[in-house]
Amino acid sequence: MKIKKHLLAILYFFSIITLSLSNSFAKQVFQKPYFDATNIKPTVIDSPALLDSKELQEEIKQIIELQKNIESKDIDFALDEKEMRPEIVTEYINNNLSRNKLPKLYKLLDRVGATSYFAMDKIKNHYKIPRPYLANKTVQAIIPSSNGYAYPSGHTTGSYLWASVLSLLMPKQAVDFKNRAQDIAWHRVQVGMHYPQDLQGGKQLALVLLGGLIQNQDFLKDFNEALTELKQNNLIK
Repeated sequence: MKIKKHLLAILYFFSIITLSLSNSFAKQVFQKPYFDATNIKPTVIDSPALLDSKELQEEIKQIIELQKNIESKDIDFALDEKEMRPEIVTEYINNNLSRNKLPKLYKLLDRVGATSYFAMDKIKNHYKIPRPYLANKTVQAIIPSSNGYAYPSGHTTGSYLWASVLSLLMPKQAVDFKNRAQDIAWHRVQVGMHYPQDLQGGKQLALVLLGGLIQNQDFLKDFNEALTELKQNNLIK
């Protein structure tokens, strides 16, 4: 079975990369958020279907079917994307969008990520929907499991928010950034960390947060500095 053959390689690879990724993740999460997103009410996004609902049971069946045919490349992607950091969006699209070359861009993206994290964490703890692999024994946690609740998906919220900000900076690559965010989100369903409904909630929350960011003066200042930096590095005209 594809999943079983791949598990040992995954665990070995994960043990090697965890330290370096966690350092990057810590830099992002412990940046100062652009605004106090913990004040955002859970009702700004749709309420999720509950675990015993017909809707969520159907989504569990969908995940089980997806896992029967999951490919090793999708597992590898999900593993690399486990730790949330801007690079899972930026460097996948363009290797020149590196942290070393573009410190002002990553200052912006790190603070965007921190804003996303704290908003998402509060809403997860409000709804308390268990992750699929915890809710149903047939669903496998194909990669090392994540802590916390399922709804909304933090990976979806963060990746869509990064993709939206990057699309404003580099509109010619907007489709690429949005497609990358969608891939990151879907991989989380495939590996048993999320239900499809979590992705919808994450997209909704990203849109709410983007609305708050574009009205924030600190964000606009950092955005313009990142824009200038991209132009200086001939990454946009």
